[in-house]
This record gives sequence, structure tokens and C-alpha cells, in this order.
Amino acid sequence: MTLAKRDWDMIIQELYKDAWLLPESIIDGYIRSDDSSIRQVGAGGQLTYNQAMQLANDSSNNVVTSLAFKLAEMKTMVNYCG
Repeated sequence: MTLAKRDWDMIIQELYKDAWLLPESIIDGYIRSDDSSIRQVGAGGQLTYNQAMQLANDSSNNVVTSLAFKLAEMKTMVNYCG
């Protein structure tokens, strides 16, 4: 899937709060982006193990921070539900 830069910007502005709802294939598109702000959106999504591992090696502090918050949130939900 290829989107124009303006489309990615709109997604970031409008969907960041709902990134966890995006399909795995869309999250993959975010993760592979050269733009760290787009990868940051992917880090807030509902990730597979492989996606989380790929993001864990990211060089952007914002992406790593977003991933850490998402994983902490997921752990909290597991503990709450379990």
C-alpha cells in the first residue's frame, strides 16, 4: 500500500488516537515508513510480536517511547483481565 505524504499526514492527525484499530497490514505500512512520526503511529497500534520486535530496534526516541507506552498498556490490560 502506498499513500501520498499528505494522506499519511491526515492519517497521523486524524487517526493517531485510533491507531490500535488499524489492520495489521496498515500497521506494517506505518512501521516501514522512512518518517519517524509515521512509525510512531504504528507503535501505538495493535502489534504482532514481530512488529513490536521490529519497532524495538528503531532509532527514533519518540517511536521507542510510544512502543514502550503501548506495551505497558497491553501488560496492564492482561493483568487487569487475568
